[in-house]
Amino acid sequence: MSKYVKVMYGTTSGANSNFEYKLNQINVSNNWNPNADNPKDFGGFNYCTEECILR
Repeated sequence: MSKYVKVMYGTTSGANSNFEYKLNQINVSNNWNPNADNPKDFGGFNYCTEECILR
């Protein structure tokens, strides 16, 4: 099983400075469209493995 991590700037989103992450709570994205054709329209939250981030 892989370990996934999220690079954060404090509790503020790097993609949307209006979004403040809630720690130890469930965070819900206001924009999530897994069927989008344009990557900017996918929305949601992005996670990857530690190896991928640190490459």
